[in-house]
Amino acid sequence: MAQDIKQLTGRAGEIVFGFKANSRSLRPIHFTHPLFNHILDYAYVYDDDLLDLWDKPSKKPSSELSTNIKSLFDGSRPPNNERIDRIRRYMRLILNNDEVLYNSPIHNAPTCTSDWLVTKVTDAVSIGRFLYFLIDHSDDSLERKIDSQLRDHHDGISLLVRPLIQSAAERGPGVNVDEWEGPEIGNDSILSEDGIAQNLLNGFNRLNTHLREPHGASSSYPHDLERVIRFGSFALYLFMINRNYEIRENTHHNYRIPLLFHFTTESDSIENASVQNVNIAQSEVENATRFGVRLVLDNWGWKSFDEAEIITRLEEQSLIDLNRNNEEKVAAEFETLRSMYEVEPAENTFDKLVNVFSNAIHDSTFNSYPPRNTVQSFGWRIGLLQPRGNRANRRRFQPSAELLESIVLSTIEPGPEHQMTLPEFCERLREQYGIIVGGDMEQDRAHLNDWGIRIGSDVSASDPLGSLNYRAFENTLVDLDYATKYADGVTLVEVVS
Repeated sequence: MAQDIKQLTGRAGEIVFGFKANSRSLRPIHFTHPLFNHILDYAYVYDDDLLDLWDKPSKKPSSELSTNIKSLFDGSRPPNNERIDRIRRYMRLILNNDEVLYNSPIHNAPTCTSDWLVTKVTDAVSIGRFLYFLIDHSDDSLERKIDSQLRDHHDGISLLVRPLIQSAAERGPGVNVDEWEGPEIGNDSILSEDGIAQNLLNGFNRLNTHLREPHGASSSYPHDLERVIRFGSFALYLFMINRNYEIRENTHHNYRIPLLFHFTTESDSIENASVQNVNIAQSEVENATRFGVRLVLDNWGWKSFDEAEIITRLEEQSLIDLNRNNEEKVAAEFETLRSMYEVEPAENTFDKLVNVFSNAIHDSTFNSYPPRNTVQSFGWRIGLLQPRGNRANRRRFQPSAELLESIVLSTIEPGPEHQMTLPEFCERLREQYGIIVGGDMEQDRAHLNDWGIRIGSDVSASDPLGSLNYRAFENTLVDLDYATKYADGVTLVEVVS
């Protein structure tokens, strides 16, 4: 039986990244539940009755709810269906703000701010395990804080919904909590000082200093948990785009991939450079996946194929399973594969196969949802890339205020003793994550030039990177209350504890 092209995509991602990353629909909620399951070491699992109650009344009228759920509504007389529908609509309206970050259409709890609503799901389990690996290796108090915050039942959702689910059973771990084993390539030490994972670990440690200590008082922690998930989303993106840089040999780059954050609206050159930057980052994910494809095909025994056997298998449509039921589509796609193979310039037969199938899984014709596409969609869903939407063009690095907040908190600790000048803060952003805003023109320019990213202006006082983008970033931090401008021209960055 021929191997599966989607299996090739998923397995290649596992080898390089340590998890499957072949879903265009990946959202923070998909790894949030497994991550929180790891931290809690248990999950509550609910039956369909509760999920029906949470569904929109227009999709699941109260007349169709089970009598068990209806009997839980207190009152002098049983509420009629119309009143229950009204209650359900109000409940969804009240909880809407908490649903924004964790929104998902099916099979997920409406929130993650309480252990009562952490459900057993399997989407993106391995990604959740990767983020748990970082948290588990960070400061001990971070995991303890998250655990206590999840167990806190003062949030609005628990207040409304908990009486309906007090009988829910604790089923043990919601996902397999075995330690993340990491990628199978380039993994001598995933937390080495040269790897991006160590910087992300340091980011979680600094973020931890801003999270509230659980104290049992009547307060909730959804904002803290939101910050953890937002930074976790950013960490996942950074890890994936930097994998190719970390695993390839004889690299000539002195820095990890830059992220040129676009803040000014007064310079097209900054926007153009950031668009180019995004394309390079996504290409690096594609190049990393190619390493995985090579190992998968080698494991399948394809290195032994000669030219004649490959052509024969292509003609017989037996080289690989394309997951198609339509014979005409299968024939057309195999013809595409053959054409790709015939024009592939590599001299070595196996190299040609690797290049053809790496290109094929990134070709929309074959519908295999490669990691490159995952990173692209995930980037705008987490608020890192603008514009949003699957059909948007010219995406650039322009973080939302919420995401920028989590990045700032992962970069500087609270208190006046940790304040720094804005240029110092910008340099820390670049050194820790590769973020460039224009705070150090010489170093920022060198970093961008090293990756072939051109802004279109010589280094000068009027350079838009420093004169426009840097100042716009400064104003953004001031608006977020993380920076203060002084009369002597100095701007200090500080997070009040």
